[in-house]
Amino acid sequence: MVELSEADKALLIAQIVREYSEGWNYINPKRIQYRQRVIRRNKQKKGVDKININMIANAIDTMIATSYTDGLTVNFAPKDGWIGQEKADNLNFMAEFDNNEDDYQQLYYQKEQDRYFFGVSIRHRYGWDDTRKVPLFAVINPLSWIPDPIPSQTGRFDGKNYRYH
Repeated sequence: MVELSEADKALLIAQIVREYSEGWNYINPKRIQYRQRVIRRNKQKKGVDKININMIANAIDTMIATSYTDGLTVNFAPKDGWIGQEKADNLNFMAEFDNNEDDYQQLYYQKEQDRYFFGVSIRHRYGWDDTRKVPLFAVINPLSWIPDPIPSQTGRFDGKNYRYH
């Protein structure tokens, strides 16, 4: 473990505070906008500012049930006609096996749920399973996510353009 000097600690803390403030100033208006949109679409008679979360959750579960599939949604197709069919069948078999072995059904369902509810779904790769030879992922609640605003300004949302989360 590397010991930091007091000056380095102060610089690191200042960087964290600056990045958090930058991300918070970007994401907070979007959260307020999202909350107002939910309230407008889901008013209750008991209070103007009250949100019926159960009704929203049931609607989202219904949408997921109509669109969610726990199997593969694409297949390999032979590019050489019937000559490459065996290769395509083998690739399809391997993809199906990997999908079943990874056991990602719960992860996919949580991602879809977050996508419908928050408009974004976030996965974090936190390790590797040596027994099954698969990466380990966790779904992160988008409400706890403070992103870097730069990718939204440039229109490039791939992982290389985020400086921090």
